[in-house]
Amino acid sequence: MYTNMNTLKNIPIPKLVVPTGLDSAGRPTAVQIWGRATPADQLYEDEFARTADLDFLYTAKVLLEAIQAEPALARVDAPLVADLV
Repeated sequence: MYTNMNTLKNIPIPKLVVPTGLDSAGRPTAVQIWGRATPADQLYEDEFARTADLDFLYTAKVLLEAIQAEPALARVDAPLVADLV
């Protein structure tokens, strides 16, 4: 299913896209991690916004370390850009 990413970009939910390598056809693959939505009553509260995403970021860090530790999920540069890096 195709989803317009600009639509999802504006939803106030913390999200992170992590490149994971290439598929068998050489196309890039990734994992998208979503956190919890901000409660509606705190959506525009500056004090809440300062720390709201910390739990998500700490959880994402653990997941990213697990992904990086798995050789099958190691990031591989696409042949098109391999010589640019």
